[in-house]
Amino acid sequence: MSELIPHTTDGAGEAAGQSAARTARPGGAGVGHWTMDPRAGTHTRDADLNRLLGLAAAETAGALDEFFAHVHPDDRGAVRAAVGAAVRGAAPLRVDFRVPLPDGSARWLRTAGGAGGAQALAGVCVDVTDLKGTEAALRTRAARYRAIAANLPNGAAVIIGPDLRCLLAEGEAFRVLGFSVADLEGKTLAEAFGPELAAVYEPHYRAALAGEPFRVERAAHGRHFITHGVPLREDGGTVVAALAVSYDITDRVHAEEAARTGAERLQLILASATDHAIFTLAPDLTVSDWSPGAEAVFGYTAAEIVGRPVDELFTPEDRAAGVPGAEVAVALRTGSVADERWHLRKGAERFFASGALTPLAGGRGFVKVLRDLSERKRMEDELRQNRDLLEEKVAARTQELAAALESRASEMLRRTEFARRLGTAQEEERQRLARDLHDTVGQTLTGLALAAAAGQIEQVRRLADELSRELHDVAVRLRPTALDDLGLAAAARELAAEWSARAKVPVDFQAVGAAGDRLPREIETALYRVVQEALTNAARYAGARRVAVVVGRRGDEAVAVVEDDGFGFDPDSVPRAAIPGRRGGLGLIGMRERVDLLGGELEIDSAPGSGTTIIARIPLRELEAREAGS
Repeated sequence: MSELIPHTTDGAGEAAGQSAARTARPGGAGVGHWTMDPRAGTHTRDADLNRLLGLAAAETAGALDEFFAHVHPDDRGAVRAAVGAAVRGAAPLRVDFRVPLPDGSARWLRTAGGAGGAQALAGVCVDVTDLKGTEAALRTRAARYRAIAANLPNGAAVIIGPDLRCLLAEGEAFRVLGFSVADLEGKTLAEAFGPELAAVYEPHYRAALAGEPFRVERAAHGRHFITHGVPLREDGGTVVAALAVSYDITDRVHAEEAARTGAERLQLILASATDHAIFTLAPDLTVSDWSPGAEAVFGYTAAEIVGRPVDELFTPEDRAAGVPGAEVAVALRTGSVADERWHLRKGAERFFASGALTPLAGGRGFVKVLRDLSERKRMEDELRQNRDLLEEKVAARTQELAAALESRASEMLRRTEFARRLGTAQEEERQRLARDLHDTVGQTLTGLALAAAAGQIEQVRRLADELSRELHDVAVRLRPTALDDLGLAAAARELAAEWSARAKVPVDFQAVGAAGDRLPREIETALYRVVQEALTNAARYAGARRVAVVVGRRGDEAVAVVEDDGFGFDPDSVPRAAIPGRRGGLGLIGMRERVDLLGGELEIDSAPGSGTTIIARIPLRELEAREAGS
């Protein structure tokens, strides 16, 4: 320390240091006091200073080096140099430094003391951490202002202090005009911009410094500028400077002049076009100009319509659908939009028109050209109505003819198919009858002839009785009388009982639907034959131990169900129609043919070892309606 702070014996210097310390003592917990004796290499700290250093709040005396030990290492050299200069009398002691705190943060202190060769120094330390933060924020803000100003397109920013000097000057507009920061910052208005411009802007800057914003347009250096100025205030509200932002609006001024010229030219065009409605819209879609032709088409005078929304010229349904805004969007996207739609004249009269909407350059609005098509629309509608009426009549007549032809063709096809299937069914019945006569009646007659030849009268009588029964059975199989007299349920019940007695297999019979409810004759016959054939198959092939039969009406269908617990089979192995030269499955094919002829369907549910269920369904509505009509 001795080489940095020389020893002094000047009592006046000590007094000066103490006087400075007393002068600096403001009181409060944010201020601490110290004394230094460079000759003895000692110092003292009061409790407030220890608190600022993050130490116990008590007065302390110790070596001078211990004081420096509490200073941040990066600031320690500057503090030693400042103390040495104060001891030598070169300058009063004033230095800012950081103090590391136990929690890892740092506190900024500012120390001040006397100067002038004193034997001892006395001074204060003040906590300036918040001040340092504020200064950093101000530097950041100033840098931000400068960055913003430097990047203003065609603009510039100036901050003017209370003495009317430029504190900050930055922006593209200054560079375009050939100014640099050095030409402007620190200069008065007159020094920076010349007496003429200074005289124009000085009253505005003084107004801003007094708290009043301003706006001014001015030509300078061959360009046009618009300047907006506002006061800059501290947090407390005190005005400390004026901020002015200027934009180069030369291009805009020229564009406005061109627009005025174009508007005058457009006005001449609008006045000369009397057979078209030509009008312009402002960017907010209000009518901004109205031609004589528009007045003739819509009925509004310019005084009545200018300034009103263009929506009023559209129908309520188009307004509700957002058509005006949609037209604008398409025009902006594609450069123009054409349409044909209904519009409203004054008085809400509708008329049909074609129009085109085009954006004006520079976003200044739109121009619309519209032509009244009411007469053409009326003629087109009349032609369309006549054409539609003719097309409807032709379509109706064509449909009638097509329906008649389709009905006739369908009937012919149905009759042909019915005849073919009927012939097949009849042939099947003949074959069945031939087999029955051969297998039963034929054998009985042979036995009867042999018995008669042998003179066996009792045997002849017995065989004659048996022959009578066989002939009765054949007659029943051809057409059971119960089917005609009592209906499907009674005939099927009798058939099931006779089959059960003959086959010695129990039959569970059930009739569904209202008792005595008769079905159309051909349906009863078809379902009876299905039950008959299914029972025959069950006796011949199934080896069934029990059979269930259900017949009758369910809703709009006539049904017959025959279920057995026999051997079962694979339904896919049986063809759905007769195959020439092949006899297998003819019983099932016959059942399916009978049901198909009546528009029904036959379902066979079976598998080897799982029994068989045969379900026949025939719709009733069509046949009942046909019978009722006949």
